[in-house]
Amino acid sequence: MPKKITENTQNEELKKLIGKNLKRWRQRHLLSQVDLEYFSGVDHSTISRYESGKNMIFLPHLLSFCKILQIEPSALLEGWEKIFQ
Repeated sequence: MPKKITENTQNEELKKLIGKNLKRWRQRHLLSQVDLEYFSGVDHSTISRYESGKNMIFLPHLLSFCKILQIEPSALLEGWEKIFQ
């Protein structure tokens, strides 16, 4: 029998997905976490927790990162459909 997906499970998966996408886009722009800290004002340890999926990203941080990386917010949510099937 398939595993029941709970809201908590979805939140955990969404944190991981956003973090993975943030890391991918940051690396595409050849930026370190410290570089992103410099441009955004968000501490690199917080960025690390976002990228590892430990913390849910704070919306103003998400928007700041998107502006710096020159991407739409939807780019960090790419793949969300698989979580919420």
